[in-house]
Amino acid sequence: MKDAFEMTDLGRMTFFLSMQVYQKQNEIFLCQEKYANEVLKKFNMAGCKPAATPMNQKEKFCKEDGAEKVDEKLYRSLIGCVMYLSASRPDILHAVSLLSRELNSSEALELLSLYAFNQNHLDMEYYKLLKRVVNYSQGIPLVVKVLGHLCEKDKEVWESQLDKLKNMPNIDIYNAMRLSYDDLDHKEQKILLDLACFFMGLNMKVDHIKVLLKDSEKDDSVAVGLERLKDKALITISEDNVISMHDIKQEKASEIVRLESIVDPGNRSRLMHPDDTYEVLKYNKGTEAIRSIRADLSVIRKLHKYNQDGFPLLPCGLQSFPVELRYLAWMHYPLKSLAENFSVENLNLVNLKEVKVSGSENLKELPDLSEATNLEVLDINFCPQLTSVTPSIFSLNRLERLSVAYCSLTKITSKNHLSSLRYLNLESCKKLREFSVASENMIELDLSSTCVNAFTSSFGYCTALKTVLFPSVAQQFNENRKEVLFWNCLKLDEDSLKAVKLNTHINLRKFAYQHLSAPDENFDDYNRTYGSDQVKYVYPGRSVPELTFYITVSDDEDESKKDSINIYMSNSIVWAASDHVCVIYDQ
Repeated sequence: MKDAFEMTDLGRMTFFLSMQVYQKQNEIFLCQEKYANEVLKKFNMAGCKPAATPMNQKEKFCKEDGAEKVDEKLYRSLIGCVMYLSASRPDILHAVSLLSRELNSSEALELLSLYAFNQNHLDMEYYKLLKRVVNYSQGIPLVVKVLGHLCEKDKEVWESQLDKLKNMPNIDIYNAMRLSYDDLDHKEQKILLDLACFFMGLNMKVDHIKVLLKDSEKDDSVAVGLERLKDKALITISEDNVISMHDIKQEKASEIVRLESIVDPGNRSRLMHPDDTYEVLKYNKGTEAIRSIRADLSVIRKLHKYNQDGFPLLPCGLQSFPVELRYLAWMHYPLKSLAENFSVENLNLVNLKEVKVSGSENLKELPDLSEATNLEVLDINFCPQLTSVTPSIFSLNRLERLSVAYCSLTKITSKNHLSSLRYLNLESCKKLREFSVASENMIELDLSSTCVNAFTSSFGYCTALKTVLFPSVAQQFNENRKEVLFWNCLKLDEDSLKAVKLNTHINLRKFAYQHLSAPDENFDDYNRTYGSDQVKYVYPGRSVPELTFYITVSDDEDESKKDSINIYMSNSIVWAASDHVCVIYDQ
């Protein structure tokens, strides 16, 4: 490497990420002693005696132990240091996890009862109120503790406190949240407030948030900021990369925005309360400070007289939209089209990631989507007049999810194999008979309540399938399905395997009853039609199905049969084959 790069030899490494490093000829040893001593000194514990067990598993909460308030920031810092140590210490990992995790429902109820009634068993008279508090706290110990101290034994006081929390957060809970917020830089604070006040509840993925919040094409600060928020437990990211936030943390973030301008909501950076939005728009109080507006118009009390069909008194047109608009969602939009001057660069077809037109009862056809090259989700469920989909869909190389449930499709076919498609939902397309769509990355396929009667050979490309939902059993009896082919689908889950097997058994039996014997006349025609591979069943998976009864090895003197293997099936099968054979024998 020295030939390619300018490098300086600093000698052997002695420290790495606060850990001491000892190097030998064939191994490297990391020692945590120095780091552990630094942690003890930092938290004034250097003189503490060592303990064989770091935590008493049988210890019960008692109210006196929690009488003195703990510095929340100091506690989080201590837990963070110990978690770093515990990564290579399985003996303390469980205890540290218990100290740093959120409470489950039963633990939260016990802790709440302890602080509210000085007893760790539930008072059934207050059970419903206790459950309301626990549901509000969602397992955060600080919230449980604070609400427990607030609550009196008078039910009216409990209920008034809970109702008050909906509009005005408790100061102790708010201050704890504020500590985490103040520890963020300006960009990270901006991302947190955007998520809390605008994006939560929209089930948006990380990639979509990055696109919507980044200031330029090369801006990677959003990705860094999201990781920082995740590390500080302010947001969570699911396995599907969907961002979510604890309800209480969202409330506290909204309170931070409210405090920007308590009297005049038009001077706040974000509008999310319906009545604030109504006031700002009606009286034209908006300022350049407003970054986002989110409002559930159905709950604005001054609009209660209008139904879900929209606003009948809305002028026939919209004045304008900001040129920099990046996201627009308006359910039950009352007009037939957008304004003629509707021109926003960030909402053009090329930039579209998702298209959702579900419930469009008058939708008869889809436009050409070939230019929507970045489209990842297409949701067109519950469109009863839609009888076909545009072939341009199958040219989209980034399309991951296609859902066309409860439509009137008669066929959906494609000669192209979509490399990106992972989820395909055609549930209750009751007129659908012809189906031929394949993807090597498809994980889930829903064909329940359809009339699909065969799978083409292209299904051999669907090697990643995990879930397949078939039409109902009653429908299967009404079909003349002769082939069920699932070549190489090794990842199907147990329920899907059972569905494949049930599907096959039903059709094998039905076919057998239909053709118990060949007719005497026109035998050649019958043989050409049914004689070759009358019913073919390709079983997916890595194991031999239960059809196998027993196996024998022949020692017949006949050379043609010598050392042959006979497999006897419990069901009558004329011919069976496998492209994977494993023979285990005892010498």
